[in-house]
Amino acid sequence: MFRFPRNFHRITLSQFYTYLIFGAILLALYAVIPNRSRTFASGGQERTHLRPSAERHGSFVAGNDTLWMSKISDAFRRLPDALIVGVKEGGTRELIALLKMHSEIVSPSEKLNFFDDDENYSRGIDWYRSQMPLVRMDQVAVEEAPLYFSSEKAVKRIYSVMPKAKIILVVQDPIKRLILDYENQKLVRAMLALEEAITYQTKDGLILVKSDEPIVRLSQYDDDFLKFTRYFSADRILILSGDRLMHKPWLEMERVQTFLGVGLEIRQEHFVYDKDSRDVCLRSPLTGPCIREQSVKTSIRQDIRGLLKEYFSVRVRRFQLLSGVDFFDEWLRFELGSETEI
Repeated sequence: MFRFPRNFHRITLSQFYTYLIFGAILLALYAVIPNRSRTFASGGQERTHLRPSAERHGSFVAGNDTLWMSKISDAFRRLPDALIVGVKEGGTRELIALLKMHSEIVSPSEKLNFFDDDENYSRGIDWYRSQMPLVRMDQVAVEEAPLYFSSEKAVKRIYSVMPKAKIILVVQDPIKRLILDYENQKLVRAMLALEEAITYQTKDGLILVKSDEPIVRLSQYDDDFLKFTRYFSADRILILSGDRLMHKPWLEMERVQTFLGVGLEIRQEHFVYDKDSRDVCLRSPLTGPCIREQSVKTSIRQDIRGLLKEYFSVRVRRFQLLSGVDFFDEWLRFELGSETEI
């Protein structure tokens, strides 16, 4: 134990400053010692309150792992409460842009791809948590990662880390999604013509769909949805219509806000339709992003169009039976227009 000398009253000025500095160092060390007496669960799990000392110093314990919080006021970093897992080109960008306008919802500024990327996953849960934004206790953290839905290893990893997380899926007409995906990929790399990329001819001269072609497989919602239902119960999965999100976003926003357990801050009266740009925009008092309907530009032959409708009709019916959703009536009626204009 540290004791001041008996003749403390006779110390020099330099000795006094030495003792003063030493005492300040001891206080600083004491302030950063973590308190291990309580636990805190994240990633959709039940939360417990931190002890005052832990709240003051910014540390908490999850299992046997001591985790450090970056804290501003009552905000800290934790695993997401909900994941927007897909689908690619289904409307996830528009959804997360709208959700970020909600005062009770926060999201990472960039896609993390933690659960489907082996390199990122090898960095560990602490790294993943460190990439999360600061979240208050009364807020919900949501991550958007549209490739999780098509990754079998991603769903297993998500469940092992966050078994109580809420899953949000945004889907739209599978043929439209396929063509949009093709067009976006064509902007960054050389691609075959659409017909060549998604079909092949048998020895007998039959033209069939390449079911294992990535842009085709990502539109096969039934297979990927079945993977998620093996781990997450129906009450933890919300399926949104990407088509409705483009035309009447308030309908899907009401559903997702209710699902996340936050207030209905974003409602129909907050949206306006811009006749010139044909965009649906979020306006006062929640001035925010505009949603523009995604339109395809690639032409496609009539026979290939019919082949795709026949192929996906089976997939759509199976997905409807598995999910129980009721907004597929307009799917596969998607008009691609003429062969020269879509």
